Amino acid sequence: MHVLGSSLPRSLHPKLPMTIIFSILRNLLLSVLLWFSQVIPPPAGLINPLAPLPAFDVFFVDQQSVSVPLLRLLTGTPVVFYCHFPDKLLSGGWDISEASGGSVDLKHGGVQKVGLLKKVYRWPIDKLEEVTTGELSTLPQADRQARRTSSSPTPSSPRVCTPPRSRRSPSGPRR
Repeated sequence: MHVLGSSLPRSLHPKLPMTIIFSILRNLLLSVLLWFSQVIPPPAGLINPLAPLPAFDVFFVDQQSVSVPLLRLLTGTPVVFYCHFPDKLLSGGWDISEASGGSVDLKHGGVQKVGLLKKVYRWPIDKLEEVTTGELSTLPQADRQARRTSSSPTPSSPRVCTPPRSRRSPSGPRR
């Protein structure tokens, strides 16, 4: 196992953590280091720590979509992004309810009130998430609730797919 990006702090200060900013920076740093390790010849060094790395068939990206366009641009490799739940909705201030027809109804001003400073701080981060998630052609999801919720905050929604659910096992009950 190789740990990359641990030189970046997780937060700035307890009163002003900016955790998401450092998480995004770590994600981008990892993407660039992976690419450098593919294109810069060995020996491994500071900017190509994993050299020599062969080309990948596919990248699997989890939790943050910010590196998806960068990986696709730099490597030309397909990228699968698995979104558990959009960060925009986790950040607070959203009232998420199921509307008629199985869609999700989003309204700002839910149970958790969000101040002006947090709204200003979150706005570019949320827009970045919308744009980079909108770059995907397919967005795999674990279940139907995640599917309905994840497809809502993206203006150019990708095709969202969920694994099939079987009511019964074709081989009968397990013993």
